[in-house]
Amino acid sequence: MAPRWSSFPARRSSSTRSRTSRKERLSALEDRIDTELALGEHTALVVELESLVDRYPLRERIWGQLMLAFYRVGRQSEALATYARARAVLDDQLGVEPGAALRELQRAILTQQPELDDPEHRPGWTLERAAAILPWEPRDRAESLYEYGLALMRTGELKRAVSTLEAAARTAAGSGEHAVARRARLYLSYLSVWTDGTSPLEHVAEAERASVWFEERSDAKGLLTALRHRYQFLEESGRVDDAAELARGAIEIALEAGEDWFTGACEAERAWLAAQGSMPVQEAIVDCEALLLDRDDERRHVARRPLRLWAALVLLYAQANRIHEARTFGQRAVSEARGGPLSLLPAAYQWCTEAERIAGNVSEALVHARSAFAIAETEADPLSAPYAAELACLLALDGDLVRARELALFARARTSPEFVVPEVNWRRALALVAAKEGRFDDAITLSSEARTRIDATDLLTARGHVLEEGALVHRIAGDGRAEADALEEALALHERKGNIVGAERIRSALSDVRYAPSRSLASNGGDSHLDSSPMGTTS
Repeated sequence: MAPRWSSFPARRSSSTRSRTSRKERLSALEDRIDTELALGEHTALVVELESLVDRYPLRERIWGQLMLAFYRVGRQSEALATYARARAVLDDQLGVEPGAALRELQRAILTQQPELDDPEHRPGWTLERAAAILPWEPRDRAESLYEYGLALMRTGELKRAVSTLEAAARTAAGSGEHAVARRARLYLSYLSVWTDGTSPLEHVAEAERASVWFEERSDAKGLLTALRHRYQFLEESGRVDDAAELARGAIEIALEAGEDWFTGACEAERAWLAAQGSMPVQEAIVDCEALLLDRDDERRHVARRPLRLWAALVLLYAQANRIHEARTFGQRAVSEARGGPLSLLPAAYQWCTEAERIAGNVSEALVHARSAFAIAETEADPLSAPYAAELACLLALDGDLVRARELALFARARTSPEFVVPEVNWRRALALVAAKEGRFDDAITLSSEARTRIDATDLLTARGHVLEEGALVHRIAGDGRAEADALEEALALHERKGNIVGAERIRSALSDVRYAPSRSLASNGGDSHLDSSPMGTTS
C-alpha cells in the first residue's frame, strides 16, 4: 500500500527554506538590537538602524527600534519624523496604517512617558489585550464594548472606536440594555462629525433627542452625557453663554444624582465657558478660584479632573495682567495632559498660546502653537484644523506669509462652517497675508467676513482680537480712520470683559493713530513690523 503523503513531513522547497531562514535571521537581528538598546547603545545603533529601515522598510519592529534610539539620545523630533516616514512607507506599499505597537510608541514619545527610558519597556498592545478579555455574557459584554469604544476614541483611534461602539450598540440592543445602546449611538453620532463630515447641528439634534429619552427614564448618567454633548457643540458655534447656562443645569443634576465625576467635569467646563464669554474677568476669576480651593467634599475634589478649570484660569489671569500665574497654570495643564489621552496635549498647548496672545507676546505664542499643531498633525488628528488656523494667524502676524497661507488653506478645506473659531481664524490669516502682499481689497473683504462671523458669538476676547487685526489690515492699507474705528470697538469689548492687558494695548495704539498721519505700507511691499502692530511684538 502506497504511503499517504500526509503521513510524512512535507519537504520544503529551497525558496521556502530561504524565506524562513531570512525571517529567522531578521528576528535574531531584531533581538540583538533590543539587547543593545537595553544596554544603552542608543547612539551607536542609530546609524545601523537607519540603514536597516532602508533595507527592510516593512519591518515595523525595526522602525520602532529606530524611534526609540532617537528618543533616548535626545532627538525627539527625529523620533517622531521616523514614525511619519514609517507611516508613509506602509501606506504607499501596503495601504495600511502602522500597527498598535508602533502607534503606542509614537504616543509615548509625544507625551514623553518616563517608561521609555526604562530598558525593560516594550510598547504593548494594551487595547488589544483589553479586547481579548471582554466578558462573554451579552449584557456585561455590551457595557464593556461601550467603555472600550470610548477608550479607543480618547486615544485617537476613531475608526476602531466607531466599529467597537457599533458592536456595543448591537450587543446592547440584542440583550435588552437599551440605555447602553442609546449612549453608544449618541457617541456614534458625535464621531460621525469627525469621521464622515456630518453637520454638528445634526449631532446637537441627536443629543437633544437623547436628553429627552434619558430624562424620561430617570437615567442621570445618560442625561448628563447628552447635556455635555449639547453644550460642547454650543461652544463650537460660539454660543458660550448659552453653553455655560446648560452646564450649570448639568451640575445641579450631577449633584442631585451623586455623580461625582460628572459634577467635577461640568464645573470645570462651565468655568472654561465663562472665561471665554461675557462674564467679566474678575467675577470669573473669583468663581474659578473658589472651585480650585473647594475641598468641602473630598470625593468631588478627587473626582475632578481640573484641566478645563486650569485652562480658564490661564485665559483669565492673562487678561488680568497676571501673566506669571497664567503661565504657571498653562505649564501645569501641559504636564497633566502628558499623562492622559493624547488629544488633551495639543489643547493644553493651545491654552498657553492663548495666554501669550492675550498678553501680546506673538513669538512666545508661536512656540506653543507650533507644538499644538505638530502633535495633532503627527497623530493625523481630524481635529488638527483648528490648530492649523490658529498657527496660521500667528505666522501671518510674524511675517511668514507662505506658511501662513498654506496652513490657512489647510484649515479652510477641513473646517465645518458650524465651527466658528477656526472658520474665523483662517480668514484672519488670509486677510493679513493679503494685506501684507498689497491686495487690500481681498484683505478688507476677508477681515470683514471674519468680523461678521465672530460678532454673532459671545466670545468677547476673540472678538476684540479680530477687531485689532482688522485695524492692522486698515493700517497697512493706509486707512487711518477705519483703523481708529476698529480699535475703538475693540477697546469697548476689552473694557466690557475686563481685559486689562488688551484695553491698555488698544489705548496705546489709539493714541498713536490719533496723533499720526495716515500712512500706507504699500511703498515698502506691505512689510509690517509687529512693533507697530496693536497685537504686540515679536520680542
